[in-house]
Amino acid sequence: KEAAADLKTALGERTEDLVAMKTLARVYDALGDHVSSLGVLEKLCAVEANDIGNWTNRGFELTSLGRYEEALTIYGKALALDKDEPTALSDRAYALMKLGRNQEALADVERSLKSYPSNAFALRTRALLRLAKGEREKACADLHLAHVIGGVPEVDQLIEKNCGGI
Repeated sequence: KEAAADLKTALGERTEDLVAMKTLARVYDALGDHVSSLGVLEKLCAVEANDIGNWTNRGFELTSLGRYEEALTIYGKALALDKDEPTALSDRAYALMKLGRNQEALADVERSLKSYPSNAFALRTRALLRLAKGEREKACADLHLAHVIGGVPEVDQLIEKNCGGI
């Protein structure tokens, strides 16, 4: 928290230090302060409108706040820059799934995995979609692969609950 406060103080109202702003957004996200991270990312999107990472991260923060419809709009802006960007597709798939739009979510997550097959978040999302369809065996295969890749904390709990353990 001190690092975030120091970085925010050093930045002040200046938006020209883009690296520092991106770092600040990441620090806020790591602290679970999605509102503050979102605020920084909104400024970054205004300054760097062609940076797909800014738009994708902004959508992620909206998703983290449960603001799925808004997130879809932002992911749309990211995908307008690159229609096949795998992280934006994977993150949009999760937001679509949370809205109950599972067919659209599955289409996005499959496109994401086609170009980035080791995306553990996409594998987790596809597993959740497969569980919703009653495809437990396929879901467990996705979850086990996501576990091996790592980085998605809830995967282990999903394996325990749905697949009989790791």
